[in-house]
Amino acid sequence: MHQCQGEYIAYCEGDDYWTDPQKLQKQIDHLNSNEQYSFAFHRTTLFYQDSQISKPDLNERFFKENQNQVEVNGFSLANGWQIGMQSLVFRKNLISGLTIEGFEYFRDVHLLTHLLESGNGVCQNFFGSVYRIHKKGVHSRTSRSDSLKVGFYCFDELYKRYKKDFLKLSKSNYLHELIQQKIANREYQEAIKYLKYFINKDFKPKVLAYYLKEIIVSKLSS
Repeated sequence: MHQCQGEYIAYCEGDDYWTDPQKLQKQIDHLNSNEQYSFAFHRTTLFYQDSQISKPDLNERFFKENQNQVEVNGFSLANGWQIGMQSLVFRKNLISGLTIEGFEYFRDVHLLTHLLESGNGVCQNFFGSVYRIHKKGVHSRTSRSDSLKVGFYCFDELYKRYKKDFLKLSKSNYLHELIQQKIANREYQEAIKYLKYFINKDFKPKVLAYYLKEIIVSKLSS
């Protein structure tokens, strides 16, 4: 990305594609007219390669009364926004300080977190790309358990670097789901390992007590 020469960078990874011939024009015109935004993205169609079924992304719920756009911040991302990276356009000059050094788990969210340091993003209400889901995709090949672990460690690293509350919320969301999964699978030692993170002052003791109770009840029932 640092070697790109243009004023803007637009993502489109190898197994995805754009569908709206005016996609880039719409996004760049919007960013040129609204300098407070650091990036723009749009709605995405999810295409399941094996079944040949297409579905819209889950962002419809965030648009009220057919809004043309919705502003997106860090808490928006933590609360369930889907950002198809093949829909992303951002200002090149904002990534001069972006680095992978010091991160073991570098993901798309690192770029988004860095961009949010310079301003919020905006989601434009049009479908301009397709995200292809298939068995050979990086995300599809990853088990849910591994995905949760990587998500937690990823946001843990980001929070240590940026100290933003929305990153702490995202980290907590992954941790909750990870512990619940370990308890459901009766992997109690793993559940306790992740529970140790709740000893950190960022988390409330009652949360730790809740999960310890869940583990005890699960053990008794088995």
